[in-house]
Amino acid sequence: MTILVIAVLALVAAAGLGRYQRANGLVKVTGQLKPEDVRDIQRAMSRVRWSTARACLVKHQFKRLFNFCAKDIVVGRPLEISSRLGPQGEMAHVVGPTARYQVVHTTNRWEVLAFGLR
Repeated sequence: MTILVIAVLALVAAAGLGRYQRANGLVKVTGQLKPEDVRDIQRAMSRVRWSTARACLVKHQFKRLFNFCAKDIVVGRPLEISSRLGPQGEMAHVVGPTARYQVVHTTNRWEVLAFGLR
């Protein structure tokens, strides 16, 4: 139990550091995206990252938690976002330092369709 608490605290501390880095980083945007679209895409990515981390923690998949989730939470800021019109509407392809995301604009918000390691 103590190891689990230490692991969660380390993940939260790493996320705080990553949040600081993301706030100070620039994103290369191609296509017709507004600044609020970029923010919404980053929020959608964050929701997926944290839900994946929670799922790994609940299922005791610690190797996956630290090899993928922790890295993506810490340095998961997008480097490049490119948008285009797809079969489901406006879509964006996001490239980050550790993962790639396919994001689609639904009626009210941006949602992640798929993601994986680079």
